[in-house]
Amino acid sequence: MGGYVAYYLSMQTTHLDTVVALISSPDFSASCHAGLLEEVAKEYPDEAKDKKLKIQAMDPALSSEEITAKRIIAFNGKFDEVISYEHTKRFKENNPATNMIFELFDTEHKINQAMVDRAVKHLQNQ
Repeated sequence: MGGYVAYYLSMQTTHLDTVVALISSPDFSASCHAGLLEEVAKEYPDEAKDKKLKIQAMDPALSSEEITAKRIIAFNGKFDEVISYEHTKRFKENNPATNMIFELFDTEHKINQAMVDRAVKHLQNQ
């Protein structure tokens, strides 16, 4: 959840130099709980439509020009079944002007020490 907050804040303020998003996705719509919204839509179509519109309004992947951070450090797990690293990879490919450091780690949906150490190294090398 922290990565989503970091990405969203990068669109809301000009006071962030570097965004660090560990185990997250800048594509809120694609990572919207892997189909959970579609399941909710079957029983509550109006509520699901409203939620989808709210998610899209906050989605960095749909408004990358609003990201004001000078740099994004994005780390994902290769074996994450909750948030696919493909979302972040695709965001980086689709937004080459965004200064994004994207790396994959041998982990599932959890932060490991290698990620922390690497993030610290990147932050020290500003």
